[in-house]
Amino acid sequence: MTAGRVIRSFAAPSSSSNQPEWVDSTLLIADPSANVIKQVDPISGRVIRTITLGFSPRGVAWSSGNLWVVNFTNRQIVLVDIITGRIIKTIASPASNPQGLARDGAYLWHTDGVADILYQINEATGRVVRTLSTPAGSAYGLDWMGARLLVSAAATNRIYELDPVSISTIRSFPTPGTLPVGLAYDTAHLWHLDPAAQTIYQLELY
Repeated sequence: MTAGRVIRSFAAPSSSSNQPEWVDSTLLIADPSANVIKQVDPISGRVIRTITLGFSPRGVAWSSGNLWVVNFTNRQIVLVDIITGRIIKTIASPASNPQGLARDGAYLWHTDGVADILYQINEATGRVVRTLSTPAGSAYGLDWMGARLLVSAAATNRIYELDPVSISTIRSFPTPGTLPVGLAYDTAHLWHLDPAAQTIYQLELY
């Protein structure tokens, strides 16, 4: 097997589909233009349901039954009840261009897509613990993979696997499209959303 090899692909649910998260064998996908999160069946590509928000979402990260969502409109990171759409908690985003989001169980990881900065944020307090450089420019996609951090960078069209302590690159591999944005790890494979191609890819990791 080769990292980055396309196993299968299907059309994104809308032309503005952005960043996904793997939850209960489905994909929760941010749609910034419609101000919603769409839950998608990864087998059929069918939209199962739509969660209405009052803002333009970007990065998403699952958290014990709720969903952390980057509120691009107000430069915030909000915890949303995915049943009701109610906002449970709000913390300020330190990014001028808030994009990717991942959760490792204690901390949130968050990228600034213009400043090329990676933030480690205390989930409980909202305090920035560390401010780091991304491995390449235009780092939009972000997800947590076991004990590693996955970052996609549009400047290089590559996905990077990082050591979260040193932020050193363990390996990288090319993306199938030209605008790597969303990443979602499902414990075996990687789902990757490219809005330019309006396509969701299932990729080999090893």
